[in-house]
Amino acid sequence: MTKINKENKSMSKVPNLRFPQFTEEWNREKIGSILTIGSGKDYKHLSKGTIPVFGTGGYMTSVNEYLYDGESVCIGRKGTINKPSYVNGKFWTVDTLFFTHSFQKVVPKFVYYVFEKVNWLKYNEASGVPSLSKSTIEQIEINISCIEEQQKIATFLSLLDSRIQTQNKIIEELKLLKNTLIKKIFSRQLKFKDSNRNDFPEWEVKKIKEVGKFSVGGDLNKLDYKKEKLGKYTYPIYANGEGFGLYGYASSFQYPENCVTVSGRGNLGVANVRYEKFCAIVRLIVIYPDFDIHPKYLQEIINTVDFAIESTGVPQLTVPQISNYSIAIACLEEQTKIANFLLSIDSKIDTEIQILQKLEEQKKYLLQNLFV
Repeated sequence: MTKINKENKSMSKVPNLRFPQFTEEWNREKIGSILTIGSGKDYKHLSKGTIPVFGTGGYMTSVNEYLYDGESVCIGRKGTINKPSYVNGKFWTVDTLFFTHSFQKVVPKFVYYVFEKVNWLKYNEASGVPSLSKSTIEQIEINISCIEEQQKIATFLSLLDSRIQTQNKIIEELKLLKNTLIKKIFSRQLKFKDSNRNDFPEWEVKKIKEVGKFSVGGDLNKLDYKKEKLGKYTYPIYANGEGFGLYGYASSFQYPENCVTVSGRGNLGVANVRYEKFCAIVRLIVIYPDFDIHPKYLQEIINTVDFAIESTGVPQLTVPQISNYSIAIACLEEQTKIANFLLSIDSKIDTEIQILQKLEEQKKYLLQNLFV
């Protein structure tokens, strides 16, 4: 890695971190003086092709014509206005996405990293859907260095972005591997052997209501809690939601460790093992597994169930609904083998996610300190 020297932090027009060959101060310029902002257009009159079409959410489709060919930094005009993107080559953008071209005194990739630092929501011009105008963007002032330093910074950060992209791919492939193995395990294409290398007994089909006792999360206002883990507030509170659904921390617990929760609202039917004592709110379904049911096994097999949502109003999954679905139950020894095998993959995924988080923290630090 190229050595970076710390500069005098009292100097306002130089970054805190710098490549050693650069010493001059940075210049302040309006965005409109260093590039031109282009507007996206409708693409629906175009035929299918190989030219990517981008919107504020990223890639949309491919067409047979291009709006611009070259390096560009795109920023949302309406909707998602705080996620700039870098494009190089032929492309088309829709009317909610600005693109940039005709750069002067700046390297496009350097501009992309400067745009990543800008607090775009600060310049939002709408009370409803976030919006930006060309004139507003053009008046924003940014600091730029000489071309050589810009190139050095852009190349350095591009290498880090490439590593982050690789790390994301590693995580995606591990998740895909796990999903593939889960399908093979629970369809019995992949079988485990006992300690004597013999087959385990045939699996027994049971209703979910037969594998444990059920409860549901209650009202938040009945709990003594804080949003952060602090002092006596040590017991996690889980709700329906993406991921683990952590809401806060309570001073006492409602449920023991090794229960399985199933989301009854929002992202319906997602099961998680709760390895610590906890509380549940907002109708989160809680299952106390029977002694012959491994909680991790139960979590994973419930996550293979395709629940049909019967509610006519707000989509929800209730205890009576989930109870009558059938799942295949192996003997406890085989459940344990399956659980431990899948836990080992989870552990690997968690390790790779931690590496990704550290890389993202490094990039955040560099964005804060390589620029003025």
